Amino acid sequence: NLAIALNDHYDHTECRDDLDRCIQLYAEVLKLLPTANLDRAGTLSNIAAALEIRYDLTGSRPDLDDCIRWRTEVLEFSSDHQDRATSLTALAIALRKRHDCTGSRDDLNECIRTHAEALELRPPDHSDRLSTLDDLANAINDRFDLTGCEEDLSDCIRLYTELLEILGPNHRDRLNTLSNVAVALSARYNQTGSEDDLNDCIRYRREALQILPPDHPKRATFLHDLATALDYRHIHTGSEADLDNCIRLYTEALEHCPSKHPHRGSIATNLATALSNRYDRTRSRRDLNDCIRWHAEALNHCKPGDPDRADTLHDLAAALECRHHRVGSHTDLEECIRLYTEVLELLPSGHPDRISTQSRLNNALLTREKDRFTGYSYA
Repeated sequence: NLAIALNDHYDHTECRDDLDRCIQLYAEVLKLLPTANLDRAGTLSNIAAALEIRYDLTGSRPDLDDCIRWRTEVLEFSSDHQDRATSLTALAIALRKRHDCTGSRDDLNECIRTHAEALELRPPDHSDRLSTLDDLANAINDRFDLTGCEEDLSDCIRLYTELLEILGPNHRDRLNTLSNVAVALSARYNQTGSEDDLNDCIRYRREALQILPPDHPKRATFLHDLATALDYRHIHTGSEADLDNCIRLYTEALEHCPSKHPHRGSIATNLATALSNRYDRTRSRRDLNDCIRWHAEALNHCKPGDPDRADTLHDLAAALECRHHRVGSHTDLEECIRLYTEVLELLPSGHPDRISTQSRLNNALLTREKDRFTGYSYA
């Protein structure tokens, strides 16, 4: 009773002394209770909960290990479906915390198994089924990230889809679940090339964007993700509408990215590439000029030593070379030559792109010599 009172007092005051003392008292009670005593289950749950709180406060691994040990023993007393499901969930959450702390694959596997057993005990109309579905799907998704197992990916898509069927259109968790299932579908599309997965991914990303508040801090990310999915579909199907929408969304994403946003450079690169693809189809001077502008901005975000700098330099050089051929701009040609030269300085000997880059540089130099021969004066 004293341990329970101290626990209740801690809940109101958050006094660490109360928490430490109640854990000590619960431990003493467990020493006095025989292993078959039915009162032991309640004390096990109480001390496990208190240890988990202290772990969350201090990060003490021994507290988390003891919490998991006691929660495992609680299951020996949980015969009632409701009590067992609750105990299983509590154990799974603790195992997940230890996995996050240590990276233990065994803990993650046991967490998934335990959540799955809890889900079986919670029918479709159970109030806690929603949270169990979410926890299980997230854990399986994390295991897929570690192993790349296709079965895990399919399972988490199935669980996220069921979760969406339960969540109403205005539920606070719907946005996060839409994002999760879209990411998983995109990953499966990358593995299998399934057009259905890509279409579903786009559908869920569109819905997520529709319910996203206009001032949401991650609006640029949501816009970019939908644009990328449409870009993939354009590449797969050749849809002009998808490419146009992709360009519009990338442009809007940049409007929500301040100049020092960490992803502004990559979004600018994607927009420039999409504009280049549309230019190949339409030969629009405006698309080509915009393509060059965004490649130039992307380059401003690639500082010396950035692993993407060579690719960004090459893409800008190629666009400038294209504009030179189109309008005869010698300024573009000079800049193109300078950029190709810098690319070659960055590429190590034996790099697979050195030959093609050297060839393009040689062509640009030859063009300049031809221009000089026809009478153009270079500074």
